[in-house]
Amino acid sequence: MKIWEAKAGIYDALRGLPLVKQIYQAELSNLRALWPGEQSILQLDLGVGTGLTLLALPMARFCVAADHSKKMLTLLPAHKNRLPIQLDVEKLLPFQSSAFDLVTAIGLTEYLKDIHLFFAEVFRVAKPGAHFIVTNTPPAMLARLRLFTGSPARLRAADEVRNALQRAGWLICDYKKSLIQEQWLCRKAADHL
Repeated sequence: MKIWEAKAGIYDALRGLPLVKQIYQAELSNLRALWPGEQSILQLDLGVGTGLTLLALPMARFCVAADHSKKMLTLLPAHKNRLPIQLDVEKLLPFQSSAFDLVTAIGLTEYLKDIHLFFAEVFRVAKPGAHFIVTNTPPAMLARLRLFTGSPARLRAADEVRNALQRAGWLICDYKKSLIQEQWLCRKAADHL
């Protein structure tokens, strides 16, 4: 994933291009609409990038902001309630079980080989009653244009993502769709041990 180290410096600028900005704003609007409004104490943001999607949701009291790209993390604005860490989300997550009130993975799953392992690991580190906000890029003509940006994406149908989420134990609470992305709000059952 060295492509992200190279793209880090221009990542935010690309999101400012007219069509890209319009698509991105629609995605952020859907994320805001999904959020149930509950205050989170401890959030895990996987694939935080430069932190732009953190602006879409109310900030938790403390956020562990994780990304595999060290360069992306250097562009993340400093915040006293945010801990940036570099990690490979394709492996077991290095956190204790039932640790986080909210987990977000925005613009990440399309770059993962195994969403089953990923969703299971997120479920493990989420507290009972925790929310999980995740996005997916389904097969569509505009989504295929990502191939030209040097970031080959694994485009998955909504049914594949829904089945993987449910198989991992997530309760699906809401779903939204924008031009090239789907947004999912999930919850871990409050009585899950």
